[in-house]
Amino acid sequence: MLSGLGPAEELKRHGLYVRQDIPDVAKILQDHFGVDFTMAVNRPSLNQKLRPHLAKLLGWFEYNCLGSRPVAISLNQGGDLINSHDRQHIPDLHLYFSPLRY
Repeated sequence: MLSGLGPAEELKRHGLYVRQDIPDVAKILQDHFGVDFTMAVNRPSLNQKLRPHLAKLLGWFEYNCLGSRPVAISLNQGGDLINSHDRQHIPDLHLYFSPLRY
């Protein structure tokens, strides 16, 4: 809301310039939490592959010279905005899936 876009009364209360009164901005904004699932696999994970310094150098080479993995992938491989219940008309949950831990 520092941009001046949002509920005019709220912006004014905080001494912010009202660029445009948009009452629903940040109306249902909530903090997020993360859940990590650790699973045993029969292949090395990306964390294991990239942990040693030499592996990081090799990953840089593969990406810059060959345009390939493992650093050519995005951290977030998939995601979606969904409704938490049928009465909700707009998505209120953001799911994302990542092959790496932050």
